[in-house]
Amino acid sequence: MKGLADIVTYLGRSILHILEFSGYTILLFFRSMRYLRNVVRRRHEIARQMFNAGARTFGVITVVSLFTGMILTLRSPSCCGSAPHRSRPSARGHTA
Repeated sequence: MKGLADIVTYLGRSILHILEFSGYTILLFFRSMRYLRNVVRRRHEIARQMFNAGARTFGVITVVSLFTGMILTLRSPSCCGSAPHRSRPSARGHTA
């Protein structure tokens, strides 16, 4: 009987977790809809926030992209024929 009780407890907790998350998501959706009324009045604030999130972070994005490109270049030396030459083993297992 203990196994059945564990299964029912697990199912009950899972269902409660799903319902809690669904309720939170629905409330968040309605709160978002409520704030859409203010979009026209707050369009300057929205444009300023978009500028802050986009254009002002351009320097950081450039540096991160540069370093990512350098790391990818160092990690893939076989690109464009720049792989180091490896000799093939001969029939006896010795390198030529």
